[in-house]
Amino acid sequence: MSYLDPEDLIGQLQAVRGGVDKIENGSDPAAFLAAMRRWLNGGAALRRDELPLERRWCLRGGPDSPSPELTMESFMVRATWIHSFGFPVVIDETIDGLLPFGPFVEVGAGTGFLSRLLALAGGDSIATDAGTGEYGFSHGAWREIQVLDGAAAVRAYPDRTVLMSWPSLGDSWCEEVVAAMRPGGLLAHIGERGGCTGTEAFDEMLSDRFEPVARVALPVFGGLHDRLDVLRRLG
Repeated sequence: MSYLDPEDLIGQLQAVRGGVDKIENGSDPAAFLAAMRRWLNGGAALRRDELPLERRWCLRGGPDSPSPELTMESFMVRATWIHSFGFPVVIDETIDGLLPFGPFVEVGAGTGFLSRLLALAGGDSIATDAGTGEYGFSHGAWREIQVLDGAAAVRAYPDRTVLMSWPSLGDSWCEEVVAAMRPGGLLAHIGERGGCTGTEAFDEMLSDRFEPVARVALPVFGGLHDRLDVLRRLG
């Protein structure tokens, strides 16, 4: 995947669109990336009405809403988002929905942006990552990272809710995380069940060893089906 610096994105989009630099509501096509940076730097939270929902180049409201057309523009926007922050798109509703289930230990935290947003909202989240450098993230760009693999992080912080976002496709570390959890423990999982995150065995473990507690608001990029579920480990 080819990543762009956020500062370069507008110019690249203009080139793709033949010089058109506005979407029909008059907002900048990269405005929601700037809004996330504003939030991470301590400013106002990113709101749903700031997202380019149902536009041909970006987002939809949730995994069950219609998907917009996939274009080179949407690919470029998503690539820039991933490189700058991480895989999921979160808004104020997402963080507000997560907060009651803290404190958290985030596994595979990448840039640490989820833990940073939870902390800004008054939550308690310890960000951890094995530090493999996968996906080209700037590890710890937004939050100090403890270098721990997922299972080790769960064992080090057994009383915290495990926050796991987009576990690596085909990699068994996500299975090791849930196997290390104690009965009654909570897992906040962002991913595609049966899709492009985790493993088939992991999906089976979630179905067989956990019960649903809550589903939290999560906008998604067009063509994807990730969702945020809070689950409780069965005995």
